[in-house]
Amino acid sequence: MHTLVSSPRNEAGTIKNASRIPMAGYAGLESIWPATGFFARRRTKKLKEIECSARDIMVMGSTGFHTFVDPQGALHNVLKNCREAKVMLLDPLREGTVVRARSIPHPDVSPELFREQIIRSIDFLKGLKEAGKNVRLKLYPEAPLLKLAVLGDNLSVRFYHTGVNARNVPEYLFRQDQKNPGSLFDPFYRYFLARWSDPNIPEYDLDTDEFVYRERNGNETRREKFSEVTMVH
Repeated sequence: MHTLVSSPRNEAGTIKNASRIPMAGYAGLESIWPATGFFARRRTKKLKEIECSARDIMVMGSTGFHTFVDPQGALHNVLKNCREAKVMLLDPLREGTVVRARSIPHPDVSPELFREQIIRSIDFLKGLKEAGKNVRLKLYPEAPLLKLAVLGDNLSVRFYHTGVNARNVPEYLFRQDQKNPGSLFDPFYRYFLARWSDPNIPEYDLDTDEFVYRERNGNETRREKFSEVTMVH
């Protein structure tokens, strides 16, 4: 796996090679990427470098549109080239989508826009599955807390602060280290797994457009047509 290294320190306080700072290194922190254009481009370049080895990926976000539907999105090519992907997005029909959209003070942001972007993300994932990719999708109902991406031994995380676009929040990159009990890679990784296995969060069947509810052991309990679910305004 490639080691992710951040940009040099600048006037904004960007950290170079965060793992050299004792406490950051103990936490497994590799890099901190500011939400600025130049550093975002360097981050995208690094993500492309690990693309070939990150065959099994996990992604949790809000709409997914800017992350992987947009051809310029950081995970667009990663998802197209992956072997298996587990994706978690906001349920466009539930309150979490409304709460998150209305928390962002921008005239162009609305629940309707979020719903449209989520539907486009679903269509994108459908295309990947039709192309033979092993892609699974789950839609969660509450407002988002973390934006997570697990790419092999690397994990990136951003926090969804109320009223702030996630793209304007710094991104923290962690690397798995089984010899380091203080690494934060594992807690974030386990958070994703816990959310993924929550029986209250249905899987979206990309073939039938149905919500599929399962027990923790994986046994299916019921299905619900996406078009028949009542939308929250």
